[in-house]
Amino acid sequence: MHGSTVWTSGIAGDFDYRNNVVAGANYVWVYQSGASAQSDAVGRRAQLPGCPPTAPHERTRYKVVDSLFANNNKIAGTGTGARIEFADIDSSFLDRAGTKISD
Repeated sequence: MHGSTVWTSGIAGDFDYRNNVVAGANYVWVYQSGASAQSDAVGRRAQLPGCPPTAPHERTRYKVVDSLFANNNKIAGTGTGARIEFADIDSSFLDRAGTKISD
């Protein structure tokens, strides 16, 4: 996959990602904040150049349960899917239970 398999754009933290296999993706998960999603929806840049992305402690947390992520380039990124403008981020916003990550 050129973009990502999961793209959460202002989705509430009650989203439960369960029993999935993601293999061979550029990014497994792309996180876009609600404010960034609103900008993107009206045709503005999702993230202004020089502005830091959402801080890790401010990100919505998501559950990833009993899944497998194998042979992917990156686990998490941020940005907009429409224009494939992604930046790598730490995947600590994903609470993994019974989920394996392998090369």
